[in-house]
Amino acid sequence: MRVAVAGFLHETNTFAPNPADMQAFQLGGGYVPMVRGAAMLPAFEEVNLGMAGALRVGQAQGWDIVPILWAGAIPSAHVSRDAYETIAGEIIEGIRQAGPLD
Repeated sequence: MRVAVAGFLHETNTFAPNPADMQAFQLGGGYVPMVRGAAMLPAFEEVNLGMAGALRVGQAQGWDIVPILWAGAIPSAHVSRDAYETIAGEIIEGIRQAGPLD
């Protein structure tokens, strides 16, 4: 089975003063910093996040995993429009370029 994986994680806190911009996702805060492509696999080897579990199960099942992008930021105000459009756009384009998926 050929499966694309991508993640876009953010917890919005309406009391926080600063939005989650691209820098917040690039730094990651308490999460894995933004990572693309094959670099996602080693980045999640020792992490306790849902993406890590999904990757472990997929690998154990023999899936052909096509890593696209991971972006996670610490809780903050809303995600900036630029960050949302950039990250969502990269995920969509990565899936388009991945070729046939199951």
